[in-house]
Amino acid sequence: TGSVAIKNLFLKRGNLSFRNPEPIQVKMDDGRIRIQNFNLEGPQNSIQVKGQDFTVNDLNVNVVANTELRLYHMFFPFFDDMGGSVQTSATVSGSLFKPQILGSLSTNNSFVKIKGFPHPIERIQAEVNFSQTKVLINSVRAQMAGGLVNADGNITIKEYHDIPTSIRINLDSVSLNVPDKVKTSGSADLILSGKWFPFLLSGTYRISNGVFEKEFTEETGSGPTARQSVYLPKILRQSAFEPLIFDIQVLFERSFLVKNSMVEGAVQGNLQVKGTLGNPILLGRLQTDKNTKLTFKDKVFVVQNGTIQFNSTDEINPELYISANSRISDYDINLLVQGPAKNLRNIRLTSVPPLSDQDIVSLLALGVTSTRMDQTVGSRDQAAQTGYELGFAIFSQTVNKQFQDRLGLNVQFTSSFDSTRNISVPKVTVSRKVSTKVNASLTRALGNDNTNSEVKLQYLINQNYSAIGSYQDTSSLRSQGLTSGEARKENIFGLDLEFRKEFK
Repeated sequence: TGSVAIKNLFLKRGNLSFRNPEPIQVKMDDGRIRIQNFNLEGPQNSIQVKGQDFTVNDLNVNVVANTELRLYHMFFPFFDDMGGSVQTSATVSGSLFKPQILGSLSTNNSFVKIKGFPHPIERIQAEVNFSQTKVLINSVRAQMAGGLVNADGNITIKEYHDIPTSIRINLDSVSLNVPDKVKTSGSADLILSGKWFPFLLSGTYRISNGVFEKEFTEETGSGPTARQSVYLPKILRQSAFEPLIFDIQVLFERSFLVKNSMVEGAVQGNLQVKGTLGNPILLGRLQTDKNTKLTFKDKVFVVQNGTIQFNSTDEINPELYISANSRISDYDINLLVQGPAKNLRNIRLTSVPPLSDQDIVSLLALGVTSTRMDQTVGSRDQAAQTGYELGFAIFSQTVNKQFQDRLGLNVQFTSSFDSTRNISVPKVTVSRKVSTKVNASLTRALGNDNTNSEVKLQYLINQNYSAIGSYQDTSSLRSQGLTSGEARKENIFGLDLEFRKEFK
């Protein structure tokens, strides 16, 4: 028998706070307890507790709360952020040491942001019933990545580290960018299961369309280079907390586009995604489509046969087998690539008519064979020009990536052979894709006695036809036929209609 009065009760987490507007009264009369005025209020938050004539062995307590979802952030460390309002009501019965809880939870227009995942889950509407041993997720509806999310399932609460979970998740018409520069659109049927972290997210993701814009040499994750195997025992992976591990089958319903500095084309096949969000692993096999283009030493090769086999369980480093060819000058150059993508050493070049390896490399770099160079250019000039080409190739690889990432520009250093002067002329080309149908480029010759430049604008009418507008400005100093120091200038405008059809 007695009473307790709490005049001031103040709770705060971050910018969320609660305070009782009037004293809380707890009265006890011969073992029976009554709770009065247990109201905690704050900006857009309230918690109310009521209890009438209950004992420690026969509880009768009601809790009604209208709070910010951010208040529960401490229980979900794998979320970067969360927000929205949550309405909760619960009745507590039974005894103090063995309570019986029955309640419901609902939220409307909430959001959560998962660590390492670029797409927030927004406009969440959820209806949940719960007890002291079970959580029943009646329905969850939300929006993510431009699509819809639906989920339902149940969670059984047995004891610490033993919470059997089974939640069905459906994704409809989502457009994901995971990992960065790998864009996919499609639908998925997934299941979240397990008894404790990390939970397993398994199922099937059907991709209707997508594009791979990531460079093959880029790392997938931002973590350390030493990657843990997904098959290690859980106890060895607990030092780095991960809420989820994946086992998702990826089905391509149509060709998947690949577009980066090395490949432009499409692939087909099926993949399996395993690992974690920070350390994903791919398993499976992809086959290139016809008309896929491969860029090698600034020359475009048409892929005849190509397979990409993902076997490694430690990193994304596929085994490549690519057979391609290109027509350069009067020669058909064949390219065969075999080996792991990140340590590619087995590259074989052949030609028809046959050329030596040195001639093929010279043809790719300078546009002419070394034999022809020997006939037309002195050995000293040839060495200098070859040095320029090598320097340009190295410089191009470094600079081009920076320009492409920051400005969307593609910078290439190439050469063309000027038969009138018997020299190789270095050139720089800056191009950009203005839109899906418009390409623009500027090419300028390098050298003190040659300032030729050309501007091109290409409009793709359809798959086979394109209109090309060009402007050439030539200005060069000649010692033959002109007075020393006299410049010869020409301005040329052109408009071409190009028809292109590839035959196999």
